Amino acid sequence: MKNIIKLCFLATIILLPFSCDVESVDANDGIEDLINNRSSATTVMVHDMYGDIPGTSSTLWRNNRGITASFHTKNLIPGNTYTLWWVIFNDPSTPGPPSAVLFAAGHIAGESGKSNFSARLNADFPEFDNPQGAEVHVALRGHGPAVPSMLPDQIDSYEGGCTESMGVGGGVLLEDPTEVGYCQDFQAAIHSPVN
Repeated sequence: MKNIIKLCFLATIILLPFSCDVESVDANDGIEDLINNRSSATTVMVHDMYGDIPGTSSTLWRNNRGITASFHTKNLIPGNTYTLWWVIFNDPSTPGPPSAVLFAAGHIAGESGKSNFSARLNADFPEFDNPQGAEVHVALRGHGPAVPSMLPDQIDSYEGGCTESMGVGGGVLLEDPTEVGYCQDFQAAIHSPVN
């Protein structure tokens, strides 16, 4: 009897995490909602100023409710801080600045120099109302070495920890990326519209 209880407990622990990832659909939503919220996925290689970075990938899942990204990269400086950003072009056929630039994720790079970021952006505001038709850039920004007193800003804001900056706002690029205050946009992945 004790072995049966242990087996049932173990099965519950193993199955519980999988049940949390399933999106349930209410029967009242109907077939039209299922069709309108179908998902699509694209995977592209991450690139820097020199070109594609072999062994990296950015996958973007889309449906009418929003987008989800999984960004796998390398060549990061261990102990440095990084943020991931959504750069959204709602209507890519119209030239001009992005419709929105929004924070996606942030953390400190580990000793391997490889890192995985993931984020979700819901389509519930005017600057992002076209998840299927938008051109989505997923951009990685470095914020220099982690400094405990600046860490919250270094991993969740565009200029966090920056004294010299190279990116959307321009600026001067410091020569040593291990120097405190060094910030630069340096990797990205571009996901074209699906419709």
